[in-house]
Amino acid sequence: MSQWQKIESSNLPVIEPRKPDSHKNTFGHVVVIGGSRATPGAPVLSASAALETGAGLVSLCSWSDSPVVTPPSLMHLPVELTQSGVISLESLSLLEESLAKATVFAVGPGLGKNLEVFDYVISFAKKQSIPVVIDADGLNLITQSKVSLSNYSTAIYTPHPGEAAQILGMTSKEVQADRYTAIEALQSKLGGVVVLKGANPLVRSADSGFVFDQAEPVLATAGSGDVLTGIISGLLAQRIAPLESSILGVAIQLRMAQNARLRSRVVLPAEQQVRSLSKSLSRFY
Repeated sequence: MSQWQKIESSNLPVIEPRKPDSHKNTFGHVVVIGGSRATPGAPVLSASAALETGAGLVSLCSWSDSPVVTPPSLMHLPVELTQSGVISLESLSLLEESLAKATVFAVGPGLGKNLEVFDYVISFAKKQSIPVVIDADGLNLITQSKVSLSNYSTAIYTPHPGEAAQILGMTSKEVQADRYTAIEALQSKLGGVVVLKGANPLVRSADSGFVFDQAEPVLATAGSGDVLTGIISGLLAQRIAPLESSILGVAIQLRMAQNARLRSRVVLPAEQQVRSLSKSLSRFY
């Protein structure tokens, strides 16, 4: 593993300005797959964040009868739930033609303990060469999955310390005691790019590592991880490379949190993070 670099303005990636002749298909199509009877809001946060980050099209593949109100600019790929309250594989498999139009899959927010759907989506992504951002319940299913992702370079994983601990077979306290070693072990095991969330976030690819010397406790609230998944997915859809999308995604969320803290905010709820995105995003062009 190579040396770690501290993220500063001099090495922070930038987003290319939009060309005058751009159209929605220029900026990709994110499909967010998740949601359950217990957690219907998580994928909506991710999808909304992807849209606010600049993805040209965002589709929400989730529960058809969800009580959560979705923004009208999101497209909907409705699926039915099983008796246990998670997405039905049979229902999802009927949407293959629509799923194949994706530029990026965001998998896991609110998905629940749904291994067969997770394996189906990951297999489909690999077959179609669709990059994936895996978070939340998707991370919790990795160790049970029959589909290997170790050689899939366009996968991005965004665990918090608890999810990282589960994948590595250790405790979250052990992960926090040596975050650098933990993320290196995660990247070695999973491949792709890993973002280890928490104070002073870390980003790791196969040959480089980056650290943010910044802690923003205003983000310590439910849904922040779902928002980050959407931000990274939205950047990835715009053909920004996985490592750069991950670094930028973390930087944008931290800037948003810093702005809230300077306004004396103690917490920045996930819905307000989504609404704050466009203002924070403008600083990265």
